[in-house]
Amino acid sequence: MKNAVLGILVGVGLLTAFVGGEVPPPEAYGQSAVGGVGTAQNLIALVTDLDDREQLTLIDPTTRVMGIYHINRESGKVELKSVRDFRWDLQMVEFNGVSPLPGEIRALLEQR
Repeated sequence: MKNAVLGILVGVGLLTAFVGGEVPPPEAYGQSAVGGVGTAQNLIALVTDLDDREQLTLIDPTTRVMGIYHINRESGKVELKSVRDFRWDLQMVEFNGVSPLPGEIRALLEQR
C-alpha cells in the first residue's frame, strides 16, 4: 500500500512539473500553444505495475507526444525512459500487419 501511495504521489508530482514547467515549442516546429496545449485536462496518465518498479506513461493527445517514466519502489527514483512524438506513426496505413492488409482488402472491394 505504501508503494502504491508513493507511486501516485510521484505521478502527481511529475504531472504538476510537466504542466507547470512547460515551455512552448519554437515557432520553427510549426506548433502553436492555442487550445490549451500542456494543460492538465489534456494529459492522459497511465500507471503500470511492473516487477520491481512502476511505469508512468504520460500522453498529450493534443501534441501527440508520449513519455514513459520508471519509478523505483525502494528509492522513489524517477527515470525518464522514452519520449516519442507519435503523430507520424498514426498516419501510416499499415505497419507490422498480417494478411489481409488494408490495401489488399481495399483492392478486393474495388473489384466488385
